[in-house]
Amino acid sequence: MLGSDLNNQSLYASGYITMGARTTVGGNIQSATAITLAANAIVGGSVEAGTAVTLGAAAGVNGSIQAGSTATLGAAAAVKGSIKANTTATLGASVKIDGELSAGTTVTIGATVAVGGNVLAGSTVTVGASSLFGSNVDAGTTTTIGAGVGIVGKLTANSLKVVALTPIITNQEALITSVQQDIKDLGTGTELVSTTFGTNDETLEAGIYSTVNYLTIAIGKTLTLDGKGMDGSWIFNIANYLTFSANAKVILK
Repeated sequence: MLGSDLNNQSLYASGYITMGARTTVGGNIQSATAITLAANAIVGGSVEAGTAVTLGAAAGVNGSIQAGSTATLGAAAAVKGSIKANTTATLGASVKIDGELSAGTTVTIGATVAVGGNVLAGSTVTVGASSLFGSNVDAGTTTTIGAGVGIVGKLTANSLKVVALTPIITNQEALITSVQQDIKDLGTGTELVSTTFGTNDETLEAGIYSTVNYLTIAIGKTLTLDGKGMDGSWIFNIANYLTFSANAKVILK
């Protein structure tokens, strides 16, 4: 969806965020509620959710994950940073976490998972066969370890270590509403036709764009934001919804 040129930017939703299969977002995403990534979806930055974070099979996050409730990763998902979940953390088979993993209650890990940093659970830790850990594994209560598991550090049951809970994601709806009004006050600029825009590859120069209904980028199509070699701003006043279909993307040029 958004290219790596936007990795220092953030996408915020006061509701939920759902990314379709094979979509890519450059930058961080934050939601006051839940965030869901479908199979093979990629986030260039970090993911922060007020409630649950769910990654589908082979989805990837190049930053860290913070979940106000559960963190659930499908098979072969990958996170280059750390994961913090206020309740449970569940990792499917062959998941790879470069950083640390912590959960307020249970940690459940499938077979052949790799975690580079410490693992800390407020209650139980359950690990599937042949998983590998680069540091310590601590459980507030019991540990259940499968065959062939490798732990470089120490395995500790009934650990006294305390799980640091993730901060609450503040709902920014009031601020967003104010900003939306400021944007509307800038005017409509160039009107884009909902029924035709995005059915093919599109290029837009810096400016203000509007639509009286929705805006959709079709499957596999590219929206190029062309600044003509200069810094610029693109403002979209969309009356209804903005949708990026599977394999659609935005390029900042």
